[in-house]
Amino acid sequence: MFDQITALSPTPPTDAAPVPITGYRASQYLVNEWDIPRVEQTLQLLDAGQFRWASDLRTSMRRDSRMRGAESQLADTFVGFDIELEEGPSAHGNSPMESMRREGEGLFGKGGVTANPALLREVIEDLAGFALAFCWLRFEASEDGARWTPHLTPWPIGSVEQDLRAAGQYVALTADGQRIPIQGEHWIEFRQTPTLPHRRGAVRSIARDYISRGFALGDWGIASAGNSPKRIGELPPDIAVNSPEGRQFARDLARLDQPYSGMIHMSGGKVTALKPGDLSHKIHMDYAATAEESYAIAYLGQSGTVKKGDTGTYGAVKELNGVRYDVIRGLATGVTGGLNEVLRRWAVYNFARAVYPRVCIEVPDLEAEQTRTEELKRRTPMLDELEQLRAIDTLTPDLVTTIARRYGQPMSEHEIAIWTKPKAAPPPQIAPPPTFP
Repeated sequence: MFDQITALSPTPPTDAAPVPITGYRASQYLVNEWDIPRVEQTLQLLDAGQFRWASDLRTSMRRDSRMRGAESQLADTFVGFDIELEEGPSAHGNSPMESMRREGEGLFGKGGVTANPALLREVIEDLAGFALAFCWLRFEASEDGARWTPHLTPWPIGSVEQDLRAAGQYVALTADGQRIPIQGEHWIEFRQTPTLPHRRGAVRSIARDYISRGFALGDWGIASAGNSPKRIGELPPDIAVNSPEGRQFARDLARLDQPYSGMIHMSGGKVTALKPGDLSHKIHMDYAATAEESYAIAYLGQSGTVKKGDTGTYGAVKELNGVRYDVIRGLATGVTGGLNEVLRRWAVYNFARAVYPRVCIEVPDLEAEQTRTEELKRRTPMLDELEQLRAIDTLTPDLVTTIARRYGQPMSEHEIAIWTKPKAAPPPQIAPPPTFP
């Protein structure tokens, strides 16, 4: 991980997390008062390393079902992966203790108290939205005092600012006005890049699309109303407009486009409909759909418009549950970096060891699975022929080798031994019991 501490104190940190700053929110305004100048100002503040307004803008964005759906799809895909512990490198060539690995899996695996799904979801959402996530780390002693258990508390990204005095460092803003440097034994960072990560998140990319989509939907509603049929009524000559009958006629006319509406036809009167104008209102929905695709590209790496069977650079993109494979891999790198730092400190405090297991997020290897599937398809005809021959007689090593070479599928000695294994003798026939008259 980046800028992680190397020297630890003799005892682990046990203090509870401070209270983050609150009350400074851009959405003290109504949501429909987010306008283009305010969004531009928010992006300028985010580029300068101030997350308060940007975090609040994301809260407003989550009211858009399309944006929230893309964010949830990414988080749900990632949280579904298994977390396992692998043996880490050793300076002395020794493997970590098996008890350490088993104990660590109980903390970091599924159902563990340290890397639970709720925590991972918040980390993933911040890591995807802002390319940064922070957690407060504290240790809690077991009842017998034999073990220290790590606990992570997500720190709100809106209560963070870049420390302009130190490149690549951030400070946490608390409710009592403190500016706590995010470094030291209490803090765990999750990030994918060491340089200005806050300028690489999805929120920065889709902010303009979000506000433009809101205006497009509003304009679409206005334009759609303008393209509705217009009713024109003509009263009979003997009825005045301001008479009770004339006013009732006007009220009935205004309700004609409502469901189950109608009006009494007046003798000598007439109602006609003006045809709607052009369909320019569709332009607004087209623009809203374009902004909608931006959400998916920013969070999922693709918009879902590439169909299976497409060729070329974009058609060959690998995806898992609708999320591009390289997006998942990038997030996995950021998450494992932070969790491995927690694991390192846990190993030092509990086992006084610099050798410790490593967190491994089991992301399916799509390319390896595809390679195995293709290899199995190529071997299927050869395996079918071997099965047919073995059903007739016992195979010899030379025959199995010849068939494998003919199909261009070499076999190992172990595979040849399996195919040439003699058939098991049939079980002995048990004589039927004697019959007595």
